[in-house]
Amino acid sequence: MNNVTRSIRYWLAPLGLAFFVSACSDAPEAHLAAGEVGELQFQVAYLPVSPNQTEVRTAERIGSLVGHLEKQLSTTYAGSEVARINNWHSTEAMVLTRELEDFVRASLEANEVTAGDLALFSVAAGQAATEPLNALLLVDNHQLRKTEPSLQLEFDSLLSGFVVDRVAILMGQMGIEQYRITINGQSRTRGHHRLEMLKPTMLGSEPTGAKPRNFALGYAITPNGSQVFVLNKTTILASALAQWLAMMEPQQALIVAEQLDLPIVINQHVNGAVKRYNSSAFP
Repeated sequence: MNNVTRSIRYWLAPLGLAFFVSACSDAPEAHLAAGEVGELQFQVAYLPVSPNQTEVRTAERIGSLVGHLEKQLSTTYAGSEVARINNWHSTEAMVLTRELEDFVRASLEANEVTAGDLALFSVAAGQAATEPLNALLLVDNHQLRKTEPSLQLEFDSLLSGFVVDRVAILMGQMGIEQYRITINGQSRTRGHHRLEMLKPTMLGSEPTGAKPRNFALGYAITPNGSQVFVLNKTTILASALAQWLAMMEPQQALIVAEQLDLPIVINQHVNGAVKRYNSSAFP
């Protein structure tokens, strides 16, 4: 088993899914670009469209983007853009970079779809946050304004998913249409194949005229060790939803998923065995 197949099957095995690369002579050989930048580990399996898209060069390009985003958007770095927001103790507007604005907007959407249950912000001690995050933090015309100066953003749990989505944009800029991006368990896949249960699929085996499937997969672990997987339109939303549902008991999470028509899978570990549950929306 080569490194590409091993890495992809590692992430999909809990779902009972497999993602295989076609060995047909008319399909290019899949490459794997992998690396680690700070707290983010990335693996990108892809079908190159140019001889220059070697694993080394592609890994360097992806690593550069991942490193830049982490340093700008993680609160781990005192000089990051998010830290700049947290240090802005004013109700005056501040100008946002494009990446920061996209991250804040995506995080606000994630906060909304998870009913504000994720710990994504805090205020100064002794000051209760009586309003929702989208009322405390206003974004308009590339500017941000806090209605509560002490507001602190804690979006780090959403960073992996957001970076996956940005790497997907990079792959598009490189002309690469078939790939699987995985960063810290959050992933995004695009390719001429279908997501099928309990049987392998062949990447690149369908007619090249078919429209590529594009889906994002969020992943989280519950306190008792069960695994939650969620499909959604973007990885940051899929990741947020997975984290949110992982806070619930499996049966409650399934009820919520059915109410919201969310495609989810839960692998529950009981007495050494794994029981699998999925919502009706899961393909």
